[in-house]
Amino acid sequence: MKSSSDEELDSLRPLLATLGDTHPAERLRARRKLVVVNGPAVPMLVRMLSSPVRLERWEAAKTLAEIADPRSAAALVRALEDDDHDVRWVAGEALVAVGRDALRPLLEALMERSDSLWLRKRSHYVLGGLRERHGIEEVGPVLRALEGPAPEEGVPIAAWRLLERELYAYTAQNE
Repeated sequence: MKSSSDEELDSLRPLLATLGDTHPAERLRARRKLVVVNGPAVPMLVRMLSSPVRLERWEAAKTLAEIADPRSAAALVRALEDDDHDVRWVAGEALVAVGRDALRPLLEALMERSDSLWLRKRSHYVLGGLRERHGIEEVGPVLRALEGPAPEEGVPIAAWRLLERELYAYTAQNE
C-alpha cells in the first residue's frame, strides 16, 4: 500500500517529465503546477538540475526560482557553473529569489572554486541582486573582490570573512 507521500511523488513525475516537452505552453503549465505544489517538488527539481538535457535543467532552475526554497540553494550554486549560459543565468535568478539563505553555499563555493570564471561572474550578479532586492549590504567586500585585479586570490578571503561574520551573527542570534 502506497503512502500519501508516495502518491504525491507519483503525481509529480508526469509534471517533471513535461518540463522536457518540446511545447513551451506544456512546459509552462507543468511549471505552474509544480510551483503550486511547492515543497514536495523541490528535491526532484534539484535532481533535475543534473539532467543531461539542457532544457530540463533550465526548466528546473526556472521552477526553483519561482518556488525560492532554501533547500535548493546548494544545487543552484553548482548550476552557476553549468555548461549552458541560460541555465547559469536562471540559476542566478533563483539564488537571488532564495535570498539570504543562498549566501552560505555561494560563499563556500567562492572559497573553494574562485578560479571558476563562470562562478565568479554569476556570483557577482547574485550578490548584487541580494544587496539590491534583499538589502544585504554586507556583500560589498565580496563584490569588490570580484571586481578587483586578482579575484582568484581576493575572493576566497572576502568570502571567508563574510561567511565567518554570518555564522557569528547566526550563532549569537540563536543563543
